[in-house]
Amino acid sequence: ADGSEVEVPTMQARDVPALYARTPEYAAADLPYGGEAFAMTLVVPSEEEGLQSFVDDLNETAWLDLVAGLEEVDDLTVQLPRFELEYERRLNEDLEALGMTDAFDPGRADFSRMTPGGGIWVDEVKQKAFVRVNEEGTEAAAVTSVAMAESEPPTLRADRPFLFAIRERLSGTILFLGTLVDPPEG
Repeated sequence: ADGSEVEVPTMQARDVPALYARTPEYAAADLPYGGEAFAMTLVVPSEEEGLQSFVDDLNETAWLDLVAGLEEVDDLTVQLPRFELEYERRLNEDLEALGMTDAFDPGRADFSRMTPGGGIWVDEVKQKAFVRVNEEGTEAAAVTSVAMAESEPPTLRADRPFLFAIRERLSGTILFLGTLVDPPEG
C-alpha cells in the first residue's frame, strides 16, 4: 500500500470463456474454478478507487450487484500472480460467543450419544483454509480458440491489490473470500 513496485511470478491465459465487467470503480471476472460448479470471482479495483476503499464499501447488496453485472465473454485475457494463501484460526471463543458453551465445559458437555462412557468434551476447534492459484488451477478455464474481432478483447490484469472469492455458482454461496495485497516476490 506504499506505492512501491515488486516483481512477482505471473501467469496469463487468453481466450478464456468467462463472465466479465468493467466499471469506473473496478474490473471483475468470474472464472470457472475446479469444474463448472464453482467460480473464482476476481475484482481489481481501479487505481483511483483502491482496494481498501472498495472493501470498505462492499456489502451484500454491492456484491450481488457486482455479480449480476457480469456478462458472458468468450475471449477474456487474464493476467494474475501465482499465489498461495493459508489461514488458520482457533474458533473456541467465536463458538462460545454464539452460545455453544456446554461443549467446551468438561462438567457440562454431554456427548453420551457418541460415547456411552461420557467424560469427553470439545477442547479446541480450528479452521484452516488454503487457496492456491497457479497454472494447474486455471488450465480448465483456458480454452484455445481463434476468433475474428474488430476491437481489443477484454483483459483483467491483476497488477495491483485485488479481492477474490471462491463461490458455489448455483447458490452463490461464498466459500472463501480474501484479498491479495502483498504478493510473494519472484
